[in-house]
Amino acid sequence: MATRQRGDLAPEAFEQLLRALDPDRETAGQQYLSIRRQLADYFAWQACENPDELADLSLNRLARKLAEGEIIQSLERFAFGIARMVVREDRRSRATRENVLRSLRVPAAGLERESAGIAMMQECIAALDHQSRDLITSYYTEEDRTALARHLGLSLNALRNRALRIREKLFACFMQQQRDIT
Repeated sequence: MATRQRGDLAPEAFEQLLRALDPDRETAGQQYLSIRRQLADYFAWQACENPDELADLSLNRLARKLAEGEIIQSLERFAFGIARMVVREDRRSRATRENVLRSLRVPAAGLERESAGIAMMQECIAALDHQSRDLITSYYTEEDRTALARHLGLSLNALRNRALRIREKLFACFMQQQRDIT
């Protein structure tokens, strides 16, 4: 049995939506298209990137609500309520994408500063004693910190505390190097 994608709609749910719109299939189809067109216009007016896809998504959610047994007085009003939530989701998604893209665009001067900072941090790590250097690099490269703590014969809290103290040393070293440069 094939699993349905999250955006897919079961044919039975679609049929139930059509029946809820109107007992006459042709009239129901016209109403469906009318609501879909209104939703697409609403999403376009809200400056969403894919108005038609979002209209389909809203109608699919409406159909799922009906299939789940939700009693809906006004299908059109309910569809627009769903559409308002979809607009918020779309804006959050777009803001997240824009933030990621913005963070990827680092100016050249920023790269130079970042490279200098990395070099200073590498010097600070190299200045640590062997045991501290191994612990902090393992702490940040190992997936399972519980296993690391067991390997070192420590409780997880003791491991975290040691890592914290090493980070404090690294931070102090880094800040001292910053002051030495200026």
